[in-house]
Amino acid sequence: FQVEASSVAHGHAVVQTSHCGVMRRPAGPSAVMMFGSGIVLFLIAELFLDPMLIFFGSPDNVLGLAREYVRIVAVGFPFLILTSGGAHLVRADGSPNYSMACNLTGALINTILDPILIFGFKMGMTGAALATITGQIISAFLVFRYLRHYKAGPFTREHLRPKMVYLGYA
Repeated sequence: FQVEASSVAHGHAVVQTSHCGVMRRPAGPSAVMMFGSGIVLFLIAELFLDPMLIFFGSPDNVLGLAREYVRIVAVGFPFLILTSGGAHLVRADGSPNYSMACNLTGALINTILDPILIFGFKMGMTGAALATITGQIISAFLVFRYLRHYKAGPFTREHLRPKMVYLGYA
């Protein structure tokens, strides 16, 4: 799904930059598709959590901790995918510094909150997971805020309505 988000964003960025303003397209459909992919990934992770953890080699003695962490972090998958894919859209719109700031903000928030929640509030693995999704949600908010003023066309409620044309529109 991370690959899918990058593919959607790269595809949109190529269309955006190759037409140099002649055929500019709003990023809304791409953003909705990325967020929707994150929701699908969240559902898959929740439904198949134990088999996935075992498949990826989680030993029995840490399976409980891995389950605790991934169950919370999975909630952040839509925000993570929107941030990573949306950063490409922001960059294609001519704002590479803002794109970098979106990613760095989430990473810094995670880095600051990790020791506070893990050790200060003694939340352990749950604290680490909450720090992670907090950073992802704030980063996604920054991307979404930018997309509302996207130069090629701002994100509008119209983009929330599914249309078949969006499948080829990303």
